[in-house]
Amino acid sequence: MEATKTEAKKNKNYFWKYLKNIIFYFLVFIFLLIALFSIMGNKGIGEYKSFNILTGSMSPNINPGSLIITKKVDTNEIKANDVITFKGSNTKSVTTHRVVEVIKDKDGKVKFQTKGDANKVLDPMLIGQDLVVGKVICSMPHLGSIINFIIKFKVIIMALAICLLVLSSIFDNKIKVKGDI
Repeated sequence: MEATKTEAKKNKNYFWKYLKNIIFYFLVFIFLLIALFSIMGNKGIGEYKSFNILTGSMSPNINPGSLIITKKVDTNEIKANDVITFKGSNTKSVTTHRVVEVIKDKDGKVKFQTKGDANKVLDPMLIGQDLVVGKVICSMPHLGSIINFIIKFKVIIMALAICLLVLSSIFDNKIKVKGDI
């Protein structure tokens, strides 16, 4: 009977240690994710930048709330049907649309006719190669919304995480103290 109680206590202790480790590594992962995408969103890492898709102009292929990763490429490598992210000529906002046609002028400069997949009409302006931020290499549905949520509430999430770790540590110590008696 005494051996079963000891075994049950060990199992309970193991469960709480395991749960604490899961919570800890999950929180570390979230903090690293916040840091990575905060850095990438502003400046990028090397040739790569990340952007959150806000509108449905690229639906159903890239939906709002998706996170895209772009890679800076030579504009001569961009072909029709590629998806690119580009800056506005008068604003700092960026747009992600599909290249419908690549147009080379007599000076050898490349311009792109673009269109959102969900849009019925072509974009009104041709995109010069100097406005291209990069070619979309990856799209992750819902991750943009999750990252925005985490960034928006990061202080609250960090406070909760710290509370959980402190409480789990206190609870773990109480179990040890009771087990020693």
